[in-house]
Amino acid sequence: MPRAEILLVDKNPEVVKYLRKRGFKAFQDDITNPRLHLYRGADLIYSVHPPPELLPYLIRLAERVKAALLVKPLSEDAYLAGLDPGWKIDDLYLLVPGLLDAEDS
Repeated sequence: MPRAEILLVDKNPEVVKYLRKRGFKAFQDDITNPRLHLYRGADLIYSVHPPPELLPYLIRLAERVKAALLVKPLSEDAYLAGLDPGWKIDDLYLLVPGLLDAEDS
C-alpha cells in the first residue's frame, strides 16, 4: 500500500504525543463525539480491541463517512457487542456500509 495514508486516532493525549514522537500522523479524538473532518475520505476505519460499548459509535462513524469498518475485538468481547455472526471473518469483523442493505433488495 505505497499510496495509503494511515492516521492514528486515540482519545488519550499522552498516547497521541507518544505516537507523534515516533513519526506517526496521530490525532486526539473521542469516538462518541468524533470530529468528522479527521475521517472524511477514509476508505477503512480499523479498531483494535474496542470496548463493546464503543462499537455502535464506530459503526455510526463508518456509516457517516462511508468507510468500511474493520474491528478486531477481544475474543471474550465479541459476543457482548451483539455482532451479526455473518460478519465474522477469522475473529475480525468487517462491516461495509450499504453492503447488507444491498443484499436485502
